[in-house]
Amino acid sequence: MIKKYTLGFVLAFVILGASYSAWQKSVTVGGKTTVTGDPETMAQLEKDKKAQEEYQKEIDAAPRRKPADPIKLVFVNPTSEKERIDGNEEGMHKALLAEFKNDPLLVISNVDLPRGRNAMADDYKLIALINEAKKGGKGGDAFVLVQLGTEDAIGKDAKGKLVGVKALAYKAQMSSGYNYKPQEAKELGTIFQTQEMVNKLAVKIKAAVKNDIGPTLPAPESVNQINGKYAADNKTGKEGVQKIDATDLFKNLFKKKSK
Repeated sequence: MIKKYTLGFVLAFVILGASYSAWQKSVTVGGKTTVTGDPETMAQLEKDKKAQEEYQKEIDAAPRRKPADPIKLVFVNPTSEKERIDGNEEGMHKALLAEFKNDPLLVISNVDLPRGRNAMADDYKLIALINEAKKGGKGGDAFVLVQLGTEDAIGKDAKGKLVGVKALAYKAQMSSGYNYKPQEAKELGTIFQTQEMVNKLAVKIKAAVKNDIGPTLPAPESVNQINGKYAADNKTGKEGVQKIDATDLFKNLFKKKSK
């Protein structure tokens, strides 16, 4: 029995070396991702990094958008099982999106990004959600993350005396999709003031996106031209190395053997 399993692992490593010489591993700690891999993969990653730097230079040098140009605003919405059954949060999010429907400048979309029970805190950060949305083809000029929580605040009791209370905190983070510089806005209130909180936060988000982020955005025609150029380069360039998970590989090997 021992010899049979030993032979199985030897064969697995032989196949791993012969057929899956390309490998890559990513480890994220404290928001910083470290990538290791075989020489070919690392060379491709370095090439991709340089291409991204060149792309960023062209975006930074491009003409800025005109005041009347539309802004594609993407709401990134991390959803877990708890959040899906939280009626207050879901209802407030729908009400918030409704505040943007008839805006003459902002073209909005909402991207739900599911989160499992083992999701890390970094998975809920705006920068991680932006990157995930882009990988899924959901790009935009600006991105918004809205979250509902509680916060310590000062209120008044029935006698008008100041007391410490737990208030609902409706927070938003906004950033350009081209240069990550997040801004924050929030509204405090009670369970009976949710619609008022939604209305006020919507006003703050619109002001930040239009007045602060908007003037920094590249012109839409320039973005289309630059994106078209790099899309063409990707079609004629070298295809990226496929990522291989060794654990999944072993599972698949033994699964095939058992059949």
